[in-house]
Amino acid sequence: MLTKVVPTGNNPGGLLRYLMDEEKEFELYGGNIAGQTYGQIMAEWRAISQQNSRTDKDTKHVTMSPHISDRLTPDDWLDIGEFMVNGLGYTNNLWMMIKHKPTESQLLNNPDAPPHIHIMIHTFECENFTRINDWQDKTKAEKLTREIEQQWNLYQVTPSSEAEYSAPTTGQKRRMMREQQDFETGLRDQPPEEPTKLKLERLVVAATRDNPSIITFVARLQDQGVDVYPTIIGDEMKGLAFEYEGFRCRGSSLKNCSWRKLQEVRGVSYDKTRDLPILRTVAAGEKVQMLPEEEDSQELVSISANQIECTEMFASDIDELLLLQTDRYVDTEFTALRISPDEISLRRTPNQSEILRARRNGDAWEALPTESEMTSWEVHAMIALTENLIKELESQYWEQQRRVDIVAPIVAAILNLEETNLSVGKHYTAEWDEECLTLWETGSKKPIMKAEWDDESRCWVENGSSLTQETTNYFQEKVLPFIRQTMQQKREREASERHQKSKAHELEL
Repeated sequence: MLTKVVPTGNNPGGLLRYLMDEEKEFELYGGNIAGQTYGQIMAEWRAISQQNSRTDKDTKHVTMSPHISDRLTPDDWLDIGEFMVNGLGYTNNLWMMIKHKPTESQLLNNPDAPPHIHIMIHTFECENFTRINDWQDKTKAEKLTREIEQQWNLYQVTPSSEAEYSAPTTGQKRRMMREQQDFETGLRDQPPEEPTKLKLERLVVAATRDNPSIITFVARLQDQGVDVYPTIIGDEMKGLAFEYEGFRCRGSSLKNCSWRKLQEVRGVSYDKTRDLPILRTVAAGEKVQMLPEEEDSQELVSISANQIECTEMFASDIDELLLLQTDRYVDTEFTALRISPDEISLRRTPNQSEILRARRNGDAWEALPTESEMTSWEVHAMIALTENLIKELESQYWEQQRRVDIVAPIVAAILNLEETNLSVGKHYTAEWDEECLTLWETGSKKPIMKAEWDDESRCWVENGSSLTQETTNYFQEKVLPFIRQTMQQKREREASERHQKSKAHELEL
């Protein structure tokens, strides 16, 4: 069984709409939520969320997909779901389980693929309404899944820690499926290729056969066209990075290929006296583009699981904090800096040692090496700091929602009056694309309001706005009276036209 834990989110309505999509052939299997409809479930959810204003991260999403040989009844699934929810620590929380039909990719691989389930959990416990700590939820979920396989006599999946290679990511599998379909329909000349990262990983693992020395290991990779970059700090060998077909990564991003695991798991031997001088030559002879000089000694250091976990927990919150603090934040414990538009850093204020660095990679954040790591105490301190940040962001959100409540109906009325989806005025430009109502200052590319219409609550919902009070006042005091006057004139004109038509009709009679 495969279990995926999605990072804690703050959009239960969006998740529930997805889970209750008719096209998914959803079926509510159970849980402890009384509601059966979208509105009923959301009412229960919001009732709990409103009890804790310190954070809006109130939704945990877990998916569980059985092996094709496993057949489970709804009662089996309910027992498994309760085991998973309690095992993750959500013993006094709202939760629900929904079944979905097999995905297209699952059916493509096997027409008899079984359905899978989704578990939606409220992260606030129901007594004191505190948020349950989800530290290392992914690790806990994998351990629980292995226990589930044993207790329910299911197909035994090899634990990720024991797998020889990394599994393709969901994005990689979807790309390969899409390229295979294009190849079969003639839209692509070549069949899909295995992702370069996976090809590189196979070459690195193959080079560790028969427990070679580090020098033999490097020679084998170079012979296969893989460039190897040792990281040496002082007299210590700290890590390796690899490059193949233009793709470069640290050993720690490959399965059991960090410097430590190459020795402990893969069996590569290292003798400092014998090997370090040769590795210095390898490092000096390679012409690669590095980070700025002061970061050269850190760029290729392996990244620990703790660093990756801390990045997943805090990077997006640090980014939000820096947006509020104009790219720099300092208190007695932490200093946060924006190194570049897509790179952030967290340091200890007393000695400025870096404990977290992350680079934006699409919608996610990628962990970068640092000279030190966050301690348990610092993790808890950052949780408290980010909760305060979330409280401030929540206050900003509700202020923006208040302004959207004023401006959005006025903007919508303008588009209705002009009978168009795009209105370009002297000061502002508005557009409705059937999903989102967007407002810009005319000539600017950055929206100042984005709002979506919620049929359930019959109101506009803020979705990324930066309306100022000045703009809000302009629409309320200048635009709204104009719209009312225009609508009154339109009604009078229509009434006059109806009256004239009525008189003409009477004359005909």
